[in-house]
This record gives sequence, structure tokens and C-alpha cells, in this order.
Amino acid sequence: MEAQQGDRIRRTAAVGGSFSGTILIGVILLTAIAGWITFLLDTGILLDDALITYRYARNLAEGNGFVFNPGERVLGTTTPLLTLLLGLLGSILGPDRIPLISNVLMIASAAGAALFTCSAVRHLGFGTMAGAFVMAVWSLHPETLWTTVGGMETPLVVLFMAAGLWALTRRSHLWAGAFAALLFLTRIDGAFWAIGICAVILIEDRRAFARAAAVGAAIVAPWLIFATIYFGSPIPHSVIAKRAIGDVPGIFSLLHLEAFTRWVAPFFGAVLPASAIGGFTLFLAGSLLLHRRSERRPVAWLLIAFPWAFAAALYLGRSPLYFDWYLAPITYASVLVGGTGIALLAGILLESARRWPGARPPAVMALIALGLILAATFIVKGGRMEAFQRAYQTNETATRRAIGEWLNRNTPPGAVVAMEAIGYQAYYSRRKVIDLAGLVSPEVVRIRRGSPSNAEAFFRVLKDLRPDCLVLRSFEVDANRHYHGGPLFANDEQIAYFAGHYQEAERFVAPLPEVWGETSYLTIYRRLD
Repeated sequence: MEAQQGDRIRRTAAVGGSFSGTILIGVILLTAIAGWITFLLDTGILLDDALITYRYARNLAEGNGFVFNPGERVLGTTTPLLTLLLGLLGSILGPDRIPLISNVLMIASAAGAALFTCSAVRHLGFGTMAGAFVMAVWSLHPETLWTTVGGMETPLVVLFMAAGLWALTRRSHLWAGAFAALLFLTRIDGAFWAIGICAVILIEDRRAFARAAAVGAAIVAPWLIFATIYFGSPIPHSVIAKRAIGDVPGIFSLLHLEAFTRWVAPFFGAVLPASAIGGFTLFLAGSLLLHRRSERRPVAWLLIAFPWAFAAALYLGRSPLYFDWYLAPITYASVLVGGTGIALLAGILLESARRWPGARPPAVMALIALGLILAATFIVKGGRMEAFQRAYQTNETATRRAIGEWLNRNTPPGAVVAMEAIGYQAYYSRRKVIDLAGLVSPEVVRIRRGSPSNAEAFFRVLKDLRPDCLVLRSFEVDANRHYHGGPLFANDEQIAYFAGHYQEAERFVAPLPEVWGETSYLTIYRRLD
């Protein structure tokens, strides 16, 4: 009788604990969603690169094909899955609603990533409270705020990372293979996490690996076949262009290595945003505790090793150091490792307090102090992030979007415009674009590879491609200084050619030049003939 009563008490406690855990997870998720929407409404954030994907999706929705410029089959986006989703939904709900559709889809993706993360931590053997804590740290993180509503595919990337991790912790290897494939289709650098998932499956169950690989191949193969036939290659041309035109030094440059380290290091310590050193210390502590306490060592190794492997891949791939959304996968993994480490340290302190009553006050004080530090860093960094993105968006709207709208009003539909920032300016102009960075213009990459200097390449673009309009940074012509180094015009002949064929049409100045510096000043030039 007493044994039965004890069982009932334990079952009741378990149900109560499960219920309270569910309530806590729901509160965290609703708080995060409210925070993301508030951040979006307050800043109006829409990243320039997101509009590249939107233009591809719009052309899909309008029946022009998977193209940036109608009639030109160039794979200039690295996120085919999101492009296809937005194109499909845009064709149903209307192409003008694609930005709104993207925001709804990305907020839902971030919410799904949070729930998968919570469940994965719990199934790693660390409990519901640890899962809820890690979920809260990632969901409310300042980096998550802007990447969730910035318009990029980042939340979808993290969703499939989290879903793949969850499937591994549940030993659902077929689902893990499927999520790994979807991650690869969402962004090409998702291949690194996908490879990690495959490695874990191979270590744990070789027979399951073959089945999971077959599922993943079945998902990826149709796209690879289509891209090869339609574009000529499944490799995004934007990847090729960045390597050909980018101004990133070689891998043996010590100055570049130092700059790259300064860029990446704070994301390893993302669990404590205001202190890179403190956050990195927590990341190392979390790595050690995960290694020692996890019930699934191979899964723990994936979390611990991934940030290092991904950073090395970015460095060897000569990634430009401007785009923080490249580092979102590192942020996710490091927050998961560091957050789990904090939860485990808290558990150790509480266990010590239970065993030795005298240790209870110091343990409680330590936990309160850590909680206050975390909350303070999130609030301070989040406030700064919000102010920065609000100012940045003010400049985007007053310059690049305004330039696109000016081109739409003041040029004929068949006009060809050469520009480098092809997000806002191309999306709102709805004109054919010659991309001076080459992301969607293979001919520019060919010209750049065959030119000894930036000036010679620019001159050949003018003579060979004959754009009707140019959008340049004002200082490039005014000071004869190419943005990527060297002069814009190499000699008097090139200066005379430009002056004889192009005239200034309109200048734009960003309202907050202190945010953008010399790139706050942009000029449109119109071809005279």
C-alpha cells in the first residue's frame, strides 16, 4: 500500500514537473517571438542581401524563371530552398507580399529552432530546465534578434541545424539525414554541419548511415540535377565571384589572420555578449562538461568541434570579414555549448548546496550573480544592436532603396544599370543589372580575371558592356579611388572616356553618415548616348 502511494506521489510530481516545464518553455517562446517582432517594428530592418533572394523569388512567382535578370540563368543565390519557398508562396499570395512572407516564415523557423534546441538538450540527458535555459539564451540573444528578422535565410539554417541535432539525440537517423540535406539546400555552408551529422551517424550505427545517406541523397539529388541542367553548374556563381573579385588577402597573411581572429572570436564567446573573454571561458567550460557528462559523446563532439571547423573553413575559403550573418552557425553552437555548461555548473552548485547546508548561501549568491550578469549583457548589447540597426536601416531607406525607386521612375524598362550593391537598388529599380561584384554577372568575373587592375576591369565593363546607368560611391569618381583598391581610372584616356560617355544624374546622401562613413555618399551616372 505504501509502495503504491509512493509511486502515485512520484508520478504526480513528474506530471507536475512536466507541466511546469511546458509552461516555462511556452513563456520563453512567446517572450522571444514578442521580442523579435518588436525589434522588427522598431528598426524596420531588411538586410540588402535578403533582397537578392527576394528578386529571384519574385521572378519565380511572376513566371520569369529562377533568374535574377530575366533571360539570364545565373545561380547568384546560395539559398535555393528559401528562394523556391518564397517563389511558390509569392505566386499564391502575390509577389509584393514576398518580404512579409519571408518575415513570417523566418520567425516561425526561429521558433521551431528554439523548441528543437530545448528538446535536444533534454534528450542529451541534461533535463528540461537545462533545455529551457539554453533555449532562452539563444532565443533572446542579441545576435538572434537581428538575424531572425533581417530577411536572410539564417533562421532557416539554424532550424535545420537544431532539427538535425534533435534527430540525433532521439536516434532518428533517417530524420537526421533528411534535415542535413535540407540544411545543405538552405545554404551551401550548411554542408559542414551536415557532414558532422553524417559522421555521428556513422560512428553510432553504420547500418543506419547507409539509409540516412540514401534519404539525404534523394532530397538533394533533384536540385543538383536541375541546377546542372538549368544553370550549367550546381555551384552558386556568387561563391565563384567572391573568390575572383574579393579583396581578401591570402591565407598566409598574418595581418589577415589577426583581423579574422578579431572578427570570429566574439562569436565563440557569444553566450556572454558583453565579454568575449568571459563568454569564451564559459564555452571552454561547457565543452569540458559536455565531453564528460553527455550520455552521447559523438553528439557532444559535434557541438564542441563544429565552431572550430566552421571558422577554419571560412578562413581557408577566404571569406570576407563584413557579414556577421556568416557566423550565425558558430553563434548557435557556441551558445548551445556555453549555455549547457552554465546549466551544468548551476546544477553542480545546487547539488553542493544540498549536500552541505553551509554552502547554500554562497551557491545561491553565485547563481543570482551569474543570472544578473547574463541579463545585463543581453539588455546592454541588445539595446546597442537595436540602435545600430535602426540607424543602419535609416541609411538604407534614404540611399539604396531611394536609388532603386529613382531608377524605376527615371529610366526606361529596358535600361541596364551597373552597380555593386544589388539588393535594394536592383529589387526596387526592376531593371536589368550588371553586377560590378560579379555575383550575378559572369561576364564581369571574366573581365576581372583578365584585367591587371581594378581600374582596367572597370574600364572594360564600360566599353564592352555599355551600361545605360552606373551607381557608384561618390568618392570613386570625385577622388579617382576604387573601393577595392587603386584608382578608378588608370590614365587620362579612361578619364576622358568616362567624361565623354557619362554624366552625373543624381546624388544621394545617407542621413546618418557617421554610421557608414565615406560610403554614405552615392551617385547615379547616366550614359550620354
